[in-house]
Amino acid sequence: MTEAPHRHPESNGIVERWNGTVRREREDNYGDNYLAAQRKVQQLVDEYNNVRLHAELGYFEPRELHFGNPNQRRENRAHKLQSARHLRRVYNRSQMAA
Repeated sequence: MTEAPHRHPESNGIVERWNGTVRREREDNYGDNYLAAQRKVQQLVDEYNNVRLHAELGYFEPRELHFGNPNQRRENRAHKLQSARHLRRVYNRSQMAA
C-alpha cells in the first residue's frame, strides 16, 4: 500500500506559493510546445532554489541554507554591515566638520 500525500496546511501553502510564482511568470512566453514549457518551468525551479532570496529563510537561497555554509555567510554579512556603519559614521562626521 502506498502512502497518501501529506494533507496539511503547510504542504498546501508550499504548493500555493509555487503556483503563485508560476502564475506571476506566466506572462513570459512558455513556448509553442511541451519541451519549451518544460525548459521554462525548469528555469523557474532553478531560479527559485538557487538564485532567489527567501525572506522566510533569512534572505538565503534554499540551496545555500541546506547545502552551503549559512553561518559563514551570516558572519560576512555582519562584517559588511559593521564596515558600512563605520564608513557612514566617518563620512557624517567629516560633513559636520566642514
